[in-house]
Amino acid sequence: MDERRKESLKKASDKICSNLKREHVRKICNYLHGADVLTQEQVTAITNITVQSEQNEVLYDIVCSGSNLVYDKFRKAIVSNQIKAKLKSEIIALLPNHALKRKGKCF
Repeated sequence: MDERRKESLKKASDKICSNLKREHVRKICNYLHGADVLTQEQVTAITNITVQSEQNEVLYDIVCSGSNLVYDKFRKAIVSNQIKAKLKSEIIALLPNHALKRKGKCF
């Protein structure tokens, strides 16, 4: 993952780990499973964690250890799911797209 995305995740970590609710995590995990980022076993393991902050941290750690593609899909999962508008906008403000332009193409 490029440094700008890692920095974005560091800035967003408190907001993500302390504010995502169980239903948000379930929806995000299902989205990431459908996008081939998480296996069914990972989704089950995450959603079976009973302490919400630990559940959020495990999801956050998976995203942090992933590639730029994982970051992008995590960001899309937040945008596309039914998370409260205020929380969604706060997280997205901390997780900018960071599109890289090379030879006129956006990556």
